[in-house]
Amino acid sequence: MVLPEGLCSSCSSSSSSSSSSSSTWCPLQTHSSIHQLVGSGHNMCSSSSSSSSSSSPPAPPPPPPPPEVTTPHMRDSMWTSERRQRTSHNLHREKEEEDEEEEDEEEEEEEEEEEEEEEEEEEEEEDKEEEEEEDEGEEEEEEEEEEDEEEDEEEDEDEEEEEDEEEDEEEDEDEDEEEDEDETRRRRRTRRRTRRRRRTRRRTRRRRRRRRRRTRTRTRRTRTRTRRRTRRRTRTS
Repeated sequence: MVLPEGLCSSCSSSSSSSSSSSSTWCPLQTHSSIHQLVGSGHNMCSSSSSSSSSSSPPAPPPPPPPPEVTTPHMRDSMWTSERRQRTSHNLHREKEEEDEEEEDEEEEEEEEEEEEEEEEEEEEEEDKEEEEEEDEGEEEEEEEEEEDEEEDEEEDEDEEEEEDEEEDEEEDEDEDEEEDEDETRRRRRTRRRTRRRRRTRRRTRRRRRRRRRRTRTRTRRTRTRTRRRTRRRTRTS
């Protein structure tokens, strides 16, 4: 039997058996206090009964409560039920707070990941711009070096042509002089041989210089192409 909250067994039995509004709430607040008074008896507290006590006889004592209400087992079960309700409510509230904290942490982690991705993209763009600037600078330097080498080669060729022209003129003069004197002819022959040797040595040096320049140019261009291909592959990957 479950009592209405705030009523003892006597009040509940009288309120359930009587339909009048004279019975009111029991002044005792807990069932434990009610059970302690069972056996000694207690009176119902009513505003209407207290006001009419002078004109009407006192009400008979209420019947004793049923024995099952006063058992400790019922009292313990009620307290256990209340504790379970409070515990369940607290657990539910803690679970909601934990869920909210987890959601906040997930949102913060997502924001941090987005910021890191943006920073990585900015760094990659900066690296690409730096690589492009370096490539442009290297290409300009290579073009300048090639232009300088071409100018040097042209100057060397001009000097060699001038020397050849001078030698040709000297040979012509020598040939004219050879017709006059044998001794002079021998000297001229000697000079001519010397010039030819010098010319041969010069041409040999010239060929070697050209070969070295061409080899250096090819090597440099090959390295530049290899470097550019490697960078393009790394960018695309």
